Amino acid sequence: MPRISLTDFVDFIIKSGSPKQTVVYTIMKRPPYNPSTDFWKVMRDGLQEYHKKENNHKDDLDIIVNNAPLKKQERYKSAIDGYRKFLGKKIISWFDPPKNNWIYNDLDIRVNPELGLMYDGKRYVIKLYFKDENPTKNRFPVVWSMMNYALRNKKTEDCIMAVLDVAKGKLFESPEKETILQPLLLGEAASFLLIWKELEKS
Repeated sequence: MPRISLTDFVDFIIKSGSPKQTVVYTIMKRPPYNPSTDFWKVMRDGLQEYHKKENNHKDDLDIIVNNAPLKKQERYKSAIDGYRKFLGKKIISWFDPPKNNWIYNDLDIRVNPELGLMYDGKRYVIKLYFKDENPTKNRFPVVWSMMNYALRNKKTEDCIMAVLDVAKGKLFESPEKETILQPLLLGEAASFLLIWKELEKS
């Protein structure tokens, strides 16, 4: 059974033509996950710890940069600057974000937003976007639909699913309980599996 991340699946969906096959092939040939090669792991873990800690202060975010390897610190600092912009003067409390695996036949997709933040009387389930390039107009609607499809239940019915463009400090909220792309997700999952199985034969 192929086991992939939400980001992997979104990267596949937003491609067209032969690049779709390239995405599947790259995932198939990728070595097993190793935390040491996960560029943003220290950042993700650090932001979670920052919000879980009581009486935190924005200056505490510098610890995340300092904990990163030297070669990553410049990009980490840029990301933290964007994150400070997002925080602004918000009074934020933490809750554990929901996680789930969305399974379509033999395809297993991890849907694991990094942050659960409550402010201004609302609960936000947030997926972090770290890539340098500007997101295409199709990327975030696919992420919202996957989050709503995989995570929406009685415990999350009041949550706003969102994506944070970390470098810009800008939060993109899902339209209310957006599920309009569910047929697309099912079709793309079937396509991913077909390509995977055909590549296995080659």
